[in-house]
Amino acid sequence: MAEEKSKLITLIEKYEELRECKEELADATKEVNEELKKVQEEMVEQMVEEDVPSQGYGSYNYSPQTVQHYSFKSEELLLAEGKDKMAVMRENGYGFLIEESIAQRSLETVMKEAAQSEEGIPEEVEAILNTYEELKIIRRKSRKGTLSSARKAIEKTKTTLEG
Repeated sequence: MAEEKSKLITLIEKYEELRECKEELADATKEVNEELKKVQEEMVEQMVEEDVPSQGYGSYNYSPQTVQHYSFKSEELLLAEGKDKMAVMRENGYGFLIEESIAQRSLETVMKEAAQSEEGIPEEVEAILNTYEELKIIRRKSRKGTLSSARKAIEKTKTTLEG
């Protein structure tokens, strides 16, 4: 008679199955994200080529956008340049970003604000950053009631003026 698996072995097998599934989904997600990025870039190029600032489709509007991203240069490159990114950030008033590391989203938010300010990003900080632009499409839910609301407002105005 075959021995039954213990509950622990069954749970371990389930755990391993779920981990494998998670890895497969991560790989699939990476591929889909790469394809989405490629299609977004093609959409932006097509919209520019056709001089279309916004395109409705279904219940969404699509419009091109340029998004600025900031990240640090590699540690190896900074070391070769003799730069300490943490020291540079502190010296230029961005020490508040530093904990044990600088969060990418916080870096991007603060650098976007600095780039738009009169002073801009200090040269020392720019020297430790990689900067690139990404072409994206903004997808927003269309508001169907907007035209209807405008019609009602016009009718109300006409009635008020006539009466």
